Amino acid sequence: GAGSEEEASRAICATVLPWLQESGYDLESDVQVLSPMKRGGAGTYHLNGRLQDILNTDAGAGAGADAGGRGRASQQQQRSRGPPHSSGGGGGSGQEVMPCVGDRMIQLKNNYDEQVFNGDIGHVRRVWQDGRVTRFTVAFPARGASDAAVAAAASRGLRPSELLVEYTRSALDRDVSLSYALTVH
Repeated sequence: GAGSEEEASRAICATVLPWLQESGYDLESDVQVLSPMKRGGAGTYHLNGRLQDILNTDAGAGAGADAGGRGRASQQQQRSRGPPHSSGGGGGSGQEVMPCVGDRMIQLKNNYDEQVFNGDIGHVRRVWQDGRVTRFTVAFPARGASDAAVAAAASRGLRPSELLVEYTRSALDRDVSLSYALTVH
């Protein structure tokens, strides 16, 4: 039932993750939380909200956010108001959580124009408000970039080993999602 799902979520966040970290695992690179579902207390929407708060310690207010102030403090405030695509701070509403700078993301479907593909993992580099639209940029590892593309990226001060892809809030759970917890099927 719902109580046992919440207990499972609490056990992952309060017991298993600290034990793994104390045992020497890097929670960013060595650990992947899996769930059989998206909704409910042990679903990925809920887990990603909780895990975001635990694992993204670098997303403090203004840390990598632009002048729009989309760091952790602003995100916490926004989540408490319950915007679309928000779990309300990890609640079981079945909605995707808005990403913060530093969050780990997964591409959900192939995008040949941007050269990102289903299963690619990246990290949020920037979140900002563009009028009424919330936008965010995810940096994915670049694959086989041409010499011209590498030179162009370097000339703009970018890491040539990264592919930057811009999304709007409407892309959440359609094109891209937080990837602290993933479904297994």
